[in-house]
Amino acid sequence: MNDAGLQIQLLGVSVAARMREPAVRLRRFQKRGTRGGDIKELANAWVEQEGGTEAAKARLAEPEYVARLGARAAEKYCAMAQADLERYGVRFDRWFSERTLHDAGDVLEAVQVLLDGGHAEKREGATWLKTTEEGDDKDRVLVRATGEPTYFAADLAYHSNKFARGFDRRLICGGPITTDTSRG
Repeated sequence: MNDAGLQIQLLGVSVAARMREPAVRLRRFQKRGTRGGDIKELANAWVEQEGGTEAAKARLAEPEYVARLGARAAEKYCAMAQADLERYGVRFDRWFSERTLHDAGDVLEAVQVLLDGGHAEKREGATWLKTTEEGDDKDRVLVRATGEPTYFAADLAYHSNKFARGFDRRLICGGPITTDTSRG
């Protein structure tokens, strides 16, 4: 489940923006925030739980509170996705939380393993995976100059975690279908 990182931070900011003005339509909204009506519904419900607009506004000054709003909204959206998939007959034996990788330090540990092995390097203030050495058209950012790991870095940590849990196969979707297995 994608329940960590920049998208979830922006989700928290979006809910917080709606909580500041829950009863009015925001004219100017976060450029990268989530604008959906469901965000407004969540915000209105949570304002009520906080004891009204003024009480909620007081909490919104706390960055940790805004982060919790994002995590709380992500949990709600993940539950909705699970319910939707169930209705289509799609069932998973286990769901995996990306946040657990960040909380355990696995994402930055995976990046360090790549740095130590010479497969990644620090430049331009960021950490880059040297994918051009493997035929890619450009190197890929693992950790932004802000210190925030990319979703790609979390994916690498997930695969490392998955193999450590005893899985020995992976399914990669989105790329061209090929029978070339020489690259693993």
